Amino acid sequence: MLKLKELMKAIKKGVNSTRLPVIPFVMQFAARIAEISYRDYCRDPEAMAESQLRCLEKFDYDAVNVSSDAHRLAEALGGELFFPKNGVPVVKKPPIETERDLSAKSVPDPRDLPRCRQRLEAIEFIKNHNPEITVIGWIEGALSEASSIFGPNRALKAFYRSPDLLERLFRFSARFDKKFAKAQVEAGADVIGAGDSLASQVSTDSFELSVEYTKNIFNSLDVPVLYHVCGDTNHQLEVLNHSGADVVDLDREVNLGVARSVLGNETIIRGNIDPIAFVRKTPEEIENLSLDCIEEVGGPESFILSAGCEIPPDSRLENLSAMVGVATKTSFDR
Repeated sequence: MLKLKELMKAIKKGVNSTRLPVIPFVMQFAARIAEISYRDYCRDPEAMAESQLRCLEKFDYDAVNVSSDAHRLAEALGGELFFPKNGVPVVKKPPIETERDLSAKSVPDPRDLPRCRQRLEAIEFIKNHNPEITVIGWIEGALSEASSIFGPNRALKAFYRSPDLLERLFRFSARFDKKFAKAQVEAGADVIGAGDSLASQVSTDSFELSVEYTKNIFNSLDVPVLYHVCGDTNHQLEVLNHSGADVVDLDREVNLGVARSVLGNETIIRGNIDPIAFVRKTPEEIENLSLDCIEEVGGPESFILSAGCEIPPDSRLENLSAMVGVATKTSFDR
């Protein structure tokens, strides 16, 4: 795993060394800026790359990501997906419903899967455009991947009803995502992000079980790793502290001061303005919220300014500019 100084160098490539890093999580918003349907964004590598590049050029933040949805493995295993024209894809029918279904599946090679190749090609497109751009590749954490291929309700119940099957799902998912992460690094990704959207919905013991498999992925990589968890994960901070992640990405419900006291100064924290504020608030209010985050986390050291989750597609453009403006005016000592 890369140490803090190396990670800071990676995420600040080409950026003034006194600037606080600011990396918003943009997907649907980027497609909107490029005037591309989100359906195309999820399926067309050039559309994804062009959306990320145009959004980066317009707002001048510090890294792009190639995430779009959590269901590439589910689709590859035969799950039934629905792609709205402008909305996140959903799994209508998971590919695995029983232990027999899982036994009949083998872990696929992501290079053989059309939508996994799409992510790899998007990375290559961005790097060919400008190799100095920091690209965050993306995989799913073990819990998120298991819920995608098995169904979220079924996965949550399995913690109590069929824990052995759930661990098999974690093991299967982690084997796939380890391959997928490495393929993205080979394509040019500088950082690998992993998402666990259900982290707030399970007990600490249950999350710790799934994180052991996610950590195994992280430990296999030689690039920095970012762990994104959604919702109120205050009870998961100790688990996150031992996840092996270089960057922990926290949602708006988490107090950044408490997070810093648990995670320490060697872990970079990203967060955590309420995403809906980018729709409803004024630029002045976004500036104040940004400054509140910096103060709450204890200063700009080991911190990346961002929203707590994805920037909503209908956000006010001037609000994203306001957050970037605060980062530009915030300096720190290396």
